[in-house]
Amino acid sequence: MVKHNVLCDFDMKCCDLAGTLSEGDYTFPFQFKMYDEAPASIIFQKYSHRDHPIAIVRWELEATLKTTGGDAKYAQFLIV
Repeated sequence: MVKHNVLCDFDMKCCDLAGTLSEGDYTFPFQFKMYDEAPASIIFQKYSHRDHPIAIVRWELEATLKTTGGDAKYAQFLIV
């Protein structure tokens, strides 16, 4: 059984971009505070089945850049 809990879900407008973006790399700085009682990241595996995790606490950050031409999505796992 896989159980997913969402502890924090919010939308934030980081900037207004006018016109067409030129090709290249862009950064959008932001910060957030984790809950003080948030559990640490863990992947616990049975010794007899090395590749079969039996307990996982994983934190993931997802971002979406919304544009008129479509959305660009990105996800990153975090070690807490």
